[in-house]
This record gives sequence, structure tokens and C-alpha cells, in this order.
Amino acid sequence: GDPDVYISSADWMIRNLDHRIEVACPVMNTQLKNELIHLLHIQLKDNVKARNLNLHFHNNYVHLQGKKSTRSQQEIFQLLTKK
Repeated sequence: GDPDVYISSADWMIRNLDHRIEVACPVMNTQLKNELIHLLHIQLKDNVKARNLNLHFHNNYVHLQGKKSTRSQQEIFQLLTKK
């Protein structure tokens, strides 16, 4: 239905959480929520520069596995330049 969407600092690291005040806030505007969700979906389908961090902290590239290559930075750039 209508998902909750929040924006916050992208740097939620222990050193920041222990020594700074980090803030998150809800996005109430439906159009902005949809745009943020769309950008997230683009990032999640990245299979060129994306990496998976597994339980052993190995940071391996996501494999194409027969899929069309998707580089989220380029897709988002193209999307935003068309606006």
C-alpha cells in the first residue's frame, strides 16, 4: 500500500552513532516517497559496481549471471538529467 519512507544520514557508523547526534525523519510527500523508492530499486538492481558483504565480511562484486548489465550511477544520472 503506502510504505513508510525515511531519510537519514548515510553514515551510520559506530564512531558517528557514539559521538554524534544522528537524525532520521519521515518523508510525507507521496511524490517524493515514490521517487526515493524508484532510486532505491535502481541501486538494488546494480550488477556492475555493486558488492555483497557476506557473513565473513568478504566484499565480493555482484555477478551478472546472464542478466543485462546495470550500473546504478549511470542510470540515476540519466534519469536526473532528463528532469
